[in-house]
Amino acid sequence: MSTGVVGAFRGAAVVVVVCAVPALGADAAPRFTARDLTPPTSAISGAYAMSSAGDVVGIALSPTGDRYMFVDRAGVRSIAAAPAGAHQFRPTGINASGLVIGQFHPSPSSPQPVSFVSSAGVVTPIAPLGPRGGSGDGWIYATSINDAGDIVGRSTTASSDFEHLFRYRDGQNTDLGGEVAISAYVNNTGVIAADRFVNGSGSWPYRYANGGGATILSVGNTVTGISHSGLIVGALKDTLASAGYLYDPTTGQKRTIDTLGGPRTLPNGVNSEGWVVGTSDVTGGLERAFFFDRQRGPVDLNTLVDGLPAGTILTSAVAVNDAGQVAVNGTVNGAGRSFLLTPVPEPGAAVGLAAVGSWALARRHPRRPGLSR
Repeated sequence: MSTGVVGAFRGAAVVVVVCAVPALGADAAPRFTARDLTPPTSAISGAYAMSSAGDVVGIALSPTGDRYMFVDRAGVRSIAAAPAGAHQFRPTGINASGLVIGQFHPSPSSPQPVSFVSSAGVVTPIAPLGPRGGSGDGWIYATSINDAGDIVGRSTTASSDFEHLFRYRDGQNTDLGGEVAISAYVNNTGVIAADRFVNGSGSWPYRYANGGGATILSVGNTVTGISHSGLIVGALKDTLASAGYLYDPTTGQKRTIDTLGGPRTLPNGVNSEGWVVGTSDVTGGLERAFFFDRQRGPVDLNTLVDGLPAGTILTSAVAVNDAGQVAVNGTVNGAGRSFLLTPVPEPGAAVGLAAVGSWALARRHPRRPGLSR
């Protein structure tokens, strides 16, 4: 939170308080409004990633079954067709400049994916670190991008038969090592959180300092996200029955994220305030989108959203940014839909700002003696 003087009236200053995330009372869970992201010409949509600015990238299906990528930037949607001949085309990230990353297979028979970065509809392939073991096929999976354009993921390399983590910056790929990389996420400070196999002993979460070395994190089994403040989320176990975790590398504190009553919780995103979103099983094995913070624990996100269409069930939240916006997927009467959720400020916050404004006006137009209002 920051404060600043934005104007003055005869010596009286108007002070505006700007909060990245709406302030909440001690026992109040946030509430959200929802906007359907499904393009008008589509029957089905799914959100895949969201930027720090609230831009969302996803996949939509036309009524005839054609599959294409859409980008929603402040309600303005653009459509991007897959590259010619591409199969299993899907985005994996988007940054505040609108750069989109993802991957596709060049043919139905090709098992090796090609990663790409897309700008203004122009798709540019990202080359792998090298062919597998120096002589085999090469492939690459880009999984995260930050606002500076740094891209991370996993790739084959000529020096090993196993995939390694990579960081792609300014057209250059850097090998970050790892016997077998699984996934990686980069924040706006350049810190990377990733999980990888180590010496055949299973998957371990790692944290890569910007320009520095790697530190193993004994916090869980997998990494699924990192905030711009460095908070890390993931799953405690790589199984179908696992809780999630929230880890703060600054304090060393780890918080378990329990399920909504079923066997599994999978966090998908975290913001700098420690808000975590993802998917969780409820009793009976059904999936529901969840919201978590350190005051309340996990809550069914369906109970926190106002104005959803009748018949809507939110099943998986894919990302949350520092403004508190959430990209989420669900169904409306059985048809897949994606939504952007925006937090609603508490009434007290609005009253506080109104009071500041009233005080400023009173100072600007002081009551004259002998006059009544």
